[in-house]
Amino acid sequence: MVWMEEATGMAKTQEPIKIQVVLDPDLLAATDEYAKEARINRSAFIRDALRRRIKRLQVLAWEEKERRSFEEIPQAEEEAAEWDWERAWPAK
Repeated sequence: MVWMEEATGMAKTQEPIKIQVVLDPDLLAATDEYAKEARINRSAFIRDALRRRIKRLQVLAWEEKERRSFEEIPQAEEEAAEWDWERAWPAK
């Protein structure tokens, strides 16, 4: 799926490689059910799931890096005070 390749930044640049994967029967049944519902084959469904998971892990890693950077250089009180008006409830 081109849109998924663009969304994850993982464009198809090489020929696919066949692999063997061991799945629990229930997981295989669910995979086939949702693949059929999406009108794609099992391989496409698994590729899509892997791309989404990899992208999620990349986002989580970026968020963790961002969180650590804020811990290393905490925000000064005066910087936060500039936004007090924004988080205050409107007067009735």
